[in-house]
Amino acid sequence: MMDAQPQCSEANRGSLAILWAGWLLGPLAWALHENVSCVLVWHVCGEGDPALQLGVTLATLAVAACGCAMGLLALRRLPAGDATHHHVRRARFLGIGGAALSAISLLGIAIGSIPMLLLDPCAGIP
Repeated sequence: MMDAQPQCSEANRGSLAILWAGWLLGPLAWALHENVSCVLVWHVCGEGDPALQLGVTLATLAVAACGCAMGLLALRRLPAGDATHHHVRRARFLGIGGAALSAISLLGIAIGSIPMLLLDPCAGIP
């Protein structure tokens, strides 16, 4: 006899969205930070005000932190105890992976912002 497929309830859809947010928010924030920061170097050199670039850095750090929090939230929503059902094991893997990926992205944004604080971005631009 075939196993019945589990029904997708509203709670499951919400949990799935949280798992996907944990996986996607951090890397998307990191990619956005890298691209927007490169474009803003010309603005910083022309205007001389790095506040916009700092604002982009802080905003993308917040988005990556939200991705990490979403992964951890998905983990907290899982049932406690022995995870023998494959859906629970998969959700646990996705929660841990999403939190870790967003944490790595958060670290990448922070490390990528260090030169902005220490070096002159206009040094090589004529």
